[in-house]
Amino acid sequence: TKYIKIATNDFRESKMPILYPNSDPTDYRLEEPIPLTYPFDDSTYLRANLALSSGNNMKAPFDYNSQLKNQTFSAETGARLCVTRKITKDKYDRYYFGFFGAITTSNNNLQFTNGNLSLENRSVIRLGPIITYDVLKNSHYRITLGGGFTYNYLKSTLKMSNVNTIEERLFSGYSLSPIANTVIQAVDVFPNTDLITGADLSLFLPHSQTSKDGVVFPELWGTNSPSEIKLGLRPQVSFFFGVQVKY
Repeated sequence: TKYIKIATNDFRESKMPILYPNSDPTDYRLEEPIPLTYPFDDSTYLRANLALSSGNNMKAPFDYNSQLKNQTFSAETGARLCVTRKITKDKYDRYYFGFFGAITTSNNNLQFTNGNLSLENRSVIRLGPIITYDVLKNSHYRITLGGGFTYNYLKSTLKMSNVNTIEERLFSGYSLSPIANTVIQAVDVFPNTDLITGADLSLFLPHSQTSKDGVVFPELWGTNSPSEIKLGLRPQVSFFFGVQVKY
């Protein structure tokens, strides 16, 4: 409507002045050749967003064969990347398909009644397909729902120590996890760049992590210390904030 002037042939026209720039903004004539998909836009759109994330600690259990005295858990923090492209047959610019990836880490500190200490570092690398749908969009905001799954590589480093001895063991494994998310986009805050925030909900399926490292100091780990960490079905919720580039 800002490009339209209503002709009333009286004083009301003076309240709606029009100052044309170098070109006439009301000239809607198309340049040849006209796209075959006209009047629908046949452009291809790609979106890539990078964000920092923070979620609940997975607290993967390990049997230390010792009575626990105290434990502290950090939030699982990291970064996530989502690269998607508009689905070709989508005439309304709402469906996107692409890949989701993330790298996260967390630290746990455990203290036992016998004086031993354990420092756990757990890392996860995730990659998988994702499809998104813009349920609400206007010139300023978009709200997007997404779903997919990731294939995960998990690594746990456990470092046991007492007054005289330190020993470290590495555990690793693979798992699958469905993922669903919600993203709020503030559109074009910077040229071709949006600000995003939202939440991811992941469901890690049962899996195990194994270690090839043998126990050198059994006084730290106890007798018959397991070489496997078993994890059941575990949900995780993480929140993120970052930027999105359109190209």
